[in-house]
Amino acid sequence: MKAIIAICAITILTGAPVYPQVPAPAPCTPTAVTASGHPNICAKADFGVVSACAGTGVTIPNQSTGATSSTWTLPGGTPSSSTAVSPSVVWAGAGSFPVKLCINGGTAAPLCITKTIIVNAAPAVPILTGPTTSCQNPATYCVTNPQAGVSYSWFATGGTVNPASGTCTTVNWTSAGVIAVTATNKAGCKSSRRMEVAGCTTHNPCCDKPQFKIDSWSMPLAGGNYVFTPVLTTVGPVKRVVIDVISADISYSSPACGTAHTFLPSISGLHPVSGFGSWQPVANSTEAVWYASTGVPLNLVAFPIDLALPPHSGACSDTVHFCVKYTVTNGECRTCEIVQCYTFTRKLNIDTPAENNNNPLPN
Repeated sequence: MKAIIAICAITILTGAPVYPQVPAPAPCTPTAVTASGHPNICAKADFGVVSACAGTGVTIPNQSTGATSSTWTLPGGTPSSSTAVSPSVVWAGAGSFPVKLCINGGTAAPLCITKTIIVNAAPAVPILTGPTTSCQNPATYCVTNPQAGVSYSWFATGGTVNPASGTCTTVNWTSAGVIAVTATNKAGCKSSRRMEVAGCTTHNPCCDKPQFKIDSWSMPLAGGNYVFTPVLTTVGPVKRVVIDVISADISYSSPACGTAHTFLPSISGLHPVSGFGSWQPVANSTEAVWYASTGVPLNLVAFPIDLALPPHSGACSDTVHFCVKYTVTNGECRTCEIVQCYTFTRKLNIDTPAENNNNPLPN
């Protein structure tokens, strides 16, 4: 009897497990035709490059196709990101910003595109000079800080302007009104200045002497803002107080910290004053207005405003010199003005008023 021995070969596989391969999605072909007979639509991320101005909102148009959702990255802007289809964004300063858009459109991974948005600086806010009443007719108004490459257009209520463009114009007043000038640079960015013009009446002329004084002033730093706080006293009640910052310059104790230059600080906020409503004709401009329906007497009353000044590095001292025009209208609608200048020194993070000029009441 013969023995039969069966030998079986066993193959042992080692290494990582092997899974079935899932084919990647076929690339989208725009010329292909779907099963329903319609042209194939491929997802694509794209957006329009817009012209933006610092401090002014702009909407970026989404030009994508086949997108089910959009995600934006907006460096330097407010907001800094968005999931809106076409977001609105504000850049505070000029510069070049890489804006990125990613979309979901049925592909394995989001489709993204990055483009550069150029944000242009706005022209300097015009400094406007001319009569504040309609008594002078025609009246001439001029921009005293014209810039090269910037055009100026004029508008008035209560009168007609001629010419409507240029650094100066004349107005034929028919009543009280407003004169306004808009500066536009080559990038299309704008800034404006307006001036209210009081009516001219023979029975109630403008006062020949200021009927108010600035008793004191301070400039504390609160919450990152400089709060310019003049304190006023008037002869009799008033219906209107206007504070207008008309000029400013800054100098440094060392050239390493900067060179002396002029600037025009903006008013970024108004604080409430008892008995008055407040109003800023143009947001972040240099003019603030408090008003009352009936006369309010002022005796050592503070009118605080948040004033935007150049940042202080703290490495050395700097000195800010600025001038303010105060316009006060009393209960009889007589309007008086005072221009007062101040010097403000910042010494190694310690802010100290260097001068405090008081104006006495007239005799």
